[in-house]
Amino acid sequence: MKSTLDYLVEVTAEQNEKLLRMLVAGHVGVQVKVSQDESVNKTYVEKGLSKNQLYLSNKALVSSRGAGTFKMEHGTDIYFFKSTITQGEKFASIQQPLHIFKLIRRREPRYKIPSEWAQSALILATEKINLATPASLIEVSNSGLKIHCEMDLPRFEKDQRIRVQFKVYKRAGVIVNGIIRHIRRLRTGGSTIGIEFINNTTLSAGKVQSVCDDLTFYYAHRARL
Repeated sequence: MKSTLDYLVEVTAEQNEKLLRMLVAGHVGVQVKVSQDESVNKTYVEKGLSKNQLYLSNKALVSSRGAGTFKMEHGTDIYFFKSTITQGEKFASIQQPLHIFKLIRRREPRYKIPSEWAQSALILATEKINLATPASLIEVSNSGLKIHCEMDLPRFEKDQRIRVQFKVYKRAGVIVNGIIRHIRRLRTGGSTIGIEFINNTTLSAGKVQSVCDDLTFYYAHRARL
């Protein structure tokens, strides 16, 4: 399985300069995550007093310091860069140069759920019966998920339709419909089930996308860009 880092490519010097101009002009905002802090803050970037200094307009970041990961969206494109955040009296700041990386969606990336993130899953139904079978989430993408079911019964089968409810981290729960594409029976009991999404609502798809966005940010923050 590819990691998020495999989908991040540094932009050219010309693209980097263009994105930086848009950033400083206030045409796009950024989301920032600071080391050791699970919260994500939105901010704009402004020119500072010195040549390479950039202010972060969100005053909630004034007391922030340390390594920061920044996420910037322009149209349908997503970019990341890292910089050290310095405390200030009125504004926190970062320093240029900034090396900007673009998220390349060659395929639907699958994201492993971090062990420290709260998560839960429940198999609600198959095409034959209603259920309430507990499970745990292993991976998620925009096109499907992988779950671990500890129970041997009911016995799930390939190509069976299934409905699953899951919740990841701070996001609201989501119910998805899918079809079982592969099953691996485990010697220790239970099985892992790979599910491809089918016939889901726009609302459900949007909630899945939000979970994937959170995971992209999580892994980009931990990557060495």
